[in-house]
Amino acid sequence: MSGQKSTFGFLRDVVTTLAISAVMILAVEQAASAQNKFAIARFNQTGELDLSYGCPMPGPTCTGQPGAKFTDFTGANETANGLIQELTSRKPVAVGYATDSGGNRQFAVARYTATDGREDSGFGSGGMVVTTFQAHTTSYATSIAQDFGYPGQIKFVVAGTAWPTACCNDARIALARYNGLGSLDFTFGNSGRTITNIPTTSSEFAASVAVDTNVGKVWIAGSADGKLMVARYWWDGILDSDFGCDPASRPCHGWNVDDLPKLTEEVAYDLILDGSGMIVAGKAKDAAGGHFLLARYTSDGVRDTNFGCPAPPCSGYIITDFSAADVLGGSSDEGAASVVRQGARIVAAGYVSPGPGTRQFAIAAYTRDGVLDQTYGCPALSMCSGKVVTNFRNAFSPNAWDAAIYSVAVNPSSDLVAVGHVVDGGVLKIALARYDRNGILSVSFGCTVLPCGTEISTVGSSPMFGSIAIDRNNFSLYVAGGVQ
Repeated sequence: MSGQKSTFGFLRDVVTTLAISAVMILAVEQAASAQNKFAIARFNQTGELDLSYGCPMPGPTCTGQPGAKFTDFTGANETANGLIQELTSRKPVAVGYATDSGGNRQFAVARYTATDGREDSGFGSGGMVVTTFQAHTTSYATSIAQDFGYPGQIKFVVAGTAWPTACCNDARIALARYNGLGSLDFTFGNSGRTITNIPTTSSEFAASVAVDTNVGKVWIAGSADGKLMVARYWWDGILDSDFGCDPASRPCHGWNVDDLPKLTEEVAYDLILDGSGMIVAGKAKDAAGGHFLLARYTSDGVRDTNFGCPAPPCSGYIITDFSAADVLGGSSDEGAASVVRQGARIVAAGYVSPGPGTRQFAIAAYTRDGVLDQTYGCPALSMCSGKVVTNFRNAFSPNAWDAAIYSVAVNPSSDLVAVGHVVDGGVLKIALARYDRNGILSVSFGCTVLPCGTEISTVGSSPMFGSIAIDRNNFSLYVAGGVQ
């Protein structure tokens, strides 16, 4: 999904017990009782809110504000967690959850026009679709990928988690595939949907999805009982029996629950396809706290022993810490929420935390072999740390104490654009930053109030925007999430 990313998360009510997606750990500010609305906003390539988008004149016929559109599915709690932009029509499509009349959350999808950001009347019912899973009362969608394997057709694969009873026990992987007009694709799974219950674990969560159209397979990453979980499906929604074990042990289950040594918990929040395999990014925890985690899996679904060290055989993963040399005061906790390719580099992004309520944007860049790239992150472009930390608190914004990246994307000029949150003077706001191909803040982004390279924006009340897509024609930035 070059140029667009689609991972986000949920709310505080399950932060301490479940590991579903980035916001569950990174954004505990969001209140569990908040009545959110789906929201999408558009920024121009220099980081300014595009006031022609959404609701230039808010009123009874348009819910939102100049630059942003708010979508109300049911009048109850709803939030967008993932986002893509259709490559042909350039229409943004957001996924997340909406709450039904019984108080249960369900898969929700909304498509917007490319021009003014209104809900697309040619999609679903008034631009919206709500999907339930049989025998599962609650479901959340976290990620979306466009499927290009059907000439002349548009399809989307949406991944998330479903529960047979009210949240939060016995979670299962949930997938759905939609046709271009919003109807379920009945050639996938059971009437367009499939549920996976891994028998060796009690709860499984899908955080990110990607589609390899060359071979017609769907890849997902997430967690299961506090361990890394990856899985792969055929085009029809059936688990791939060639995935999840050494080839000599086939047939496999189609998944791999991977317990990394010397760690107490691991979760993948995002994935990218990498040749015939996949790279996942997330958070690893041990007695010392949280750390950036990056791992690579082969086409067989096992860790790649050529990844994670300068001289193979390697462990197949790398743990990255940010020290006092990287962030003032050092860091007691950190985690990666998103991963993308920026040129030849692999870039993971998330947060570092010198202390409670003081998180900062954090980026780590790696070579193809999975070692920190020492040409990234400093002006000299040699003997760098491979790590970048951006603090939004400065002379222009002295009360911006807490910030975290939720999602990153790369624009056609190979600049990295990050979206997340910042708490500025006790108020939750959208935070954006753009970095050049070497990890240096861009001199042509932001610059209105903050130093160039960063931007703070207010959309709605208590905005949590954690997914980003970049228009490859005009470099516009779409971000999706929820507002109160």
